[in-house]
Amino acid sequence: MIRRAMVQSTWIFVLLGIALLAGYDFVMNADRTIDFGRLMGLYIAIFFVVSQAISLVLFGERPSVAVLAGGALIVAGW
Repeated sequence: MIRRAMVQSTWIFVLLGIALLAGYDFVMNADRTIDFGRLMGLYIAIFFVVSQAISLVLFGERPSVAVLAGGALIVAGW
């Protein structure tokens, strides 16, 4: 959302991006029994996959082989 706001110079997308990030943070940290290290690893893996999908669908940007290889290691947990 924030990137879209920067491309289109629209503040509503900035506000939506902030709201989504704050909501996600609240949900992820509401349960204190979850191990923070595992939570962070899961967050990074999901962030990578979703951001690459959004980049491809919304902006038409294809990731390089190096990005895909590094992302595969991230998702695999290495």
